[in-house]
Amino acid sequence: LMNDDIKLFMDIDREFHIAIAEATNNEVICEISKNLLDRADVHMWLRYKEDLGLWQKTLDAHRQILNAIRERDTQKAGFHAERHLARYV
Repeated sequence: LMNDDIKLFMDIDREFHIAIAEATNNEVICEISKNLLDRADVHMWLRYKEDLGLWQKTLDAHRQILNAIRERDTQKAGFHAERHLARYV
C-alpha cells in the first residue's frame, strides 16, 4: 500500500467510528472515541503497513456492523463491534 492509500483509509475509518459515536448522542462517548482514535493513529498506520489483509478485515467488520445497525439489531451490532475492536486492542 502507498502511504496516501493508508492515510485515506485511516481518514475514512475515523469518520466511520466518529459517525457511530455521534449517533449515540452522547458527548462523552464522542470525546472518548476521538481521543482513542487520535492515540491509535501511529499504531494503526504501522499495522496497516505490515498486514495488508487487515485492510480487508476492517472493511468486512465495518460492513457487518453497519448492516446490523441498518437491521436495528443492537445485539448483532454489539457483537460485531466488540469482535472488531478486540482485533486492535
